[in-house]
Amino acid sequence: MDTTKLRLGELIALVSAVLLFIVMFFHWYGIKTGISSQGSAILKGLTGQTVGSTVGVSAWSIYSYTDLLLLLLIILAVVMVALSATERSAAVPISMNAIVTSFGALMTLIVLYRLINQPGPNEFVTVKVWGYVGLLLTAGITVGTFLAMREEGTSFGDAAQHLQGATGAGATPPPSGPAAPQQPPPTPPQATPAAQPAPAEQPPPPSQPPPSQPPPGGGAPPTG
Repeated sequence: MDTTKLRLGELIALVSAVLLFIVMFFHWYGIKTGISSQGSAILKGLTGQTVGSTVGVSAWSIYSYTDLLLLLLIILAVVMVALSATERSAAVPISMNAIVTSFGALMTLIVLYRLINQPGPNEFVTVKVWGYVGLLLTAGITVGTFLAMREEGTSFGDAAQHLQGATGAGATPPPSGPAAPQQPPPTPPQATPAAQPAPAEQPPPPSQPPPSQPPPGGGAPPTG
């Protein structure tokens, strides 16, 4: 892996992904204890927290599936950078930059929504500073992959064309060589006409006596 081949956008995405993985272990939210004064001594003895204090909760603890989606985004960003550093991005049929950019934009909106509409009632759950840092790092992955996509010279339209080409790859490709000359279809054998019977021989006409010749000298032929 040659890290000197990484572009600025890929470096931003890689650093943001690594920092986001670390920040997810910090406290993104604070949950107020909110118990009665009668249980204050018990709470302080068990957790060291007093009544009205706030307990910090990390992103791994408070989310049910958003943390797993963020982990998937981190993995995709690292894989994208690794493919670019090893010059194997051309082997991927669809641009990884377009995939991570789209998924990163979606996760940025989800994290923003979970910070505005935090899990649980607003009077008990508050957002801590690390939650906003996590939002900025999620957006950093998106911005970095988008810059890498622009530097690579690809767009979402190119990724859609690659996807259409990948889905149509199962069709039978046309022959690459010259087309063989087509042979004319064989001519069906002609039916031989049945032999016609030879016509019956007609009897010769009766012989006629030869016409009489006039005697020499122009006289009339002799009579009886």
